[in-house]
Amino acid sequence: MSMTRPRVSIITSTYNRANLLAQAIRSALAQTFSNFEMVIVDDGSQDNSRRVVEGFGDPRIRYVYQPNAGLAAGRNTAIRHARGEYIAGKSPRPNRTLRARSNSTRE
Repeated sequence: MSMTRPRVSIITSTYNRANLLAQAIRSALAQTFSNFEMVIVDDGSQDNSRRVVEGFGDPRIRYVYQPNAGLAAGRNTAIRHARGEYIAGKSPRPNRTLRARSNSTRE
């Protein structure tokens, strides 16, 4: 993967939502804007979330596992791993909109 900083980091925290992850990932990949990374934090899932993410084989999609700590902790972990200039939150649930914020506190 290129070391160039992505323009946007799409962050998702998930817990036992493997059945919805593929749809969320496909939604990100279907965008016409391609200068992004997607950081998916698995908050201690017991399902096949890892396999779903790894099945896409796209270097822009990064999987981070952490022991279950709750939604807020998962989002905070995703933000720590985000490298983009902007951060957009994406729920694995269908019909949720992206919310974007500047990541300008980083160099």
